[in-house]
Amino acid sequence: MKEVIEAGLKGTAAVVFDDYNERCRVDDYAGNFSFLYETLVKECKKRSVKKLIWKVKASDCFPALALGMEAEGAAGSFFRGEPCWFFSKYFSETRRKTDEWVNEDRLLEEVFHKTPNRGIPLPPDGLREAALTNAEELASFYGGIFDVYPVPITEPDYIKKSMSSSAYFMVVEDAGKIVSAASAEIDANHLNAEITDCGTLPAFRKQGHLQHLIYALEERLVKNGIYSAYSLSRARSFGMNRSLHQCGYTYGGRLANNCYIYSSIENMNIWWKDLSR
Repeated sequence: MKEVIEAGLKGTAAVVFDDYNERCRVDDYAGNFSFLYETLVKECKKRSVKKLIWKVKASDCFPALALGMEAEGAAGSFFRGEPCWFFSKYFSETRRKTDEWVNEDRLLEEVFHKTPNRGIPLPPDGLREAALTNAEELASFYGGIFDVYPVPITEPDYIKKSMSSSAYFMVVEDAGKIVSAASAEIDANHLNAEITDCGTLPAFRKQGHLQHLIYALEERLVKNGIYSAYSLSRARSFGMNRSLHQCGYTYGGRLANNCYIYSSIENMNIWWKDLSR
């Protein structure tokens, strides 16, 4: 749940203190960046936060660097089409340490050199937008893929709440059963959307389902006036990174030890796309 943090009369920030992932995420802010930073650092230390992640406007990049924050990546189209930089501050040495960085760089190189695979057919049942009545099946589907996930995606009530507020879910079915799914979480204030909750049952992988889902979500977003999309992909997942690259997304950097997903805490790659082009 978002909280509003105030730095006296100097500024405010809309933040999420995510206890499960031991992090604080700043989604929006206004006012004096330096005063807000000092206030948030104090609050993070009070709450034993291990990582502060801040979506920073391009005009505040130099103040963020001057305060000792670390730029981990960027999305070229985010704040109503303007760039966003993902800055971080670590409060734990173990949270900053990662042993997979070079291996994940090698995986990216493989992704970049893959020839785009066009014209992949869908299963006979095809693709459709999920409805509230599919929440139970979706929760069960995600439960069969992820042992660990940053949000309670295996709970039907969470999926229903997301659908009723700001998210679209698309699914691919085979023999009447969901075999692949993804969602778009809309930020109506900044007119962007996060492509997320992407998953495919093991027996149906390497068939291009996620690419179809991403294109369908993009079409839905553009119809609703959303022209900026981004996604955070597990840095060790070849399939997800390849799908985003083949759908025309641009790599924007890597967030170290960003969240608990799949089976442990993992690094996440940033991908972004300007849907107006």
